[in-house]
Amino acid sequence: MTGLPEKLRSGDSFKNGVFEKINALIEYCRTHELRGDNRTVRINRNASGITISAIARNHPGTAAGIASGAGRYTGYFKLVLIETDETGEDGESVRKYSVAIVDGATYDPDQTPLSGNSVCKVNNVTFSLEPYQSGEITETSVFALRYTAPVESSESAGTESQAEKVEIVNLTEEGRSYLPSDTSKNCWYQLGRAIVSTNTDGTLNVTIQQDHQGTATNGIPQIFRYALCGE
Repeated sequence: MTGLPEKLRSGDSFKNGVFEKINALIEYCRTHELRGDNRTVRINRNASGITISAIARNHPGTAAGIASGAGRYTGYFKLVLIETDETGEDGESVRKYSVAIVDGATYDPDQTPLSGNSVCKVNNVTFSLEPYQSGEITETSVFALRYTAPVESSESAGTESQAEKVEIVNLTEEGRSYLPSDTSKNCWYQLGRAIVSTNTDGTLNVTIQQDHQGTATNGIPQIFRYALCGE
């Protein structure tokens, strides 16, 4: 094949050769050893063949996750994949990834803060959380809400009183690869994951898994903490 493959057009269907066009595109990428730009298109090669995937975008420099409806979800605690280009030691552009967790209904990447607050409940008490921004993502990361029970002051135990709180945490940064079981002091609620894989050229491939969809609770995570009366 010498020329560019025929473009896919609106209205293409099984009847007018859409599969032939797709196969021609894959063959063209294979024979010319083309690579995706990891901004609009990813081209991955492995032992079983070649895969081409489009990257959904909602703003320059920001890619919406395409796994499990992450790009479509617009409720509280929406995970958004942030991509930035930096200059590496060799002078070439290096892509860095991070995750923002925002209120999808008010999210605007052009504004600061990123969005309005997100809302959750613990034992029917409402907590309002500001938008969250992670550090650089280099490995698969699990994001969750962590509720910490209040601490009463005790002179004998040497403890000071601390109010209850809910915070967004990256469990992977704490050495956890999955959501832990609840305890009398902490309860957890998984929001989503940034799933990292490595392409054959050594670059990272990051997609968002939006675990919290909020369809049954109007987007408000519900956490229930049970403790003994003496605690």
